Amino acid sequence: MAKGDYNFIDINTGDEILFSRTGIEDFQMYWKVIGFHEEMIHVEIDEMGNKDKLYIDTNRT
Repeated sequence: MAKGDYNFIDINTGDEILFSRTGIEDFQMYWKVIGFHEEMIHVEIDEMGNKDKLYIDTNRT
């Protein structure tokens, strides 16, 4: 596991995580974990003019 990588079981509701999305510029902001659905992590961000909620599919490579 590379530095900064997480296992799904290591992440809890309320944690703040960094991740990258293909095709999206990395803002280096922490996303707050607000829940889980199957093997997806539900996150939100609301800072520096950015407001978004989305699911991260942990099965995607």
